[in-house]
Amino acid sequence: MIIPIALCLLIGIVLTLVAIIMQAEEALFAGILYIIMSVLMVPFYGLFSMLAGLIYNSCAKKFGGLIIHIEDESDMEKILQ
Repeated sequence: MIIPIALCLLIGIVLTLVAIIMQAEEALFAGILYIIMSVLMVPFYGLFSMLAGLIYNSCAKKFGGLIIHIEDESDMEKILQ
């Protein structure tokens, strides 16, 4: 998710610089909005990710969650012999 946010910020900066050079008010407004949108997107993305994790963890207790079984390769060699 960081790549689209960084790309949005880069587009906003380039658009703002081009708008300043060309003296285009509409493009300047759009460039500033791209910069603000990408800066505000980072904390909201983190908050929504934490909320999704919280919901998953609370539902996993009731309905069962992902079960991960980890085995050591040396144990598997003993079993196969």
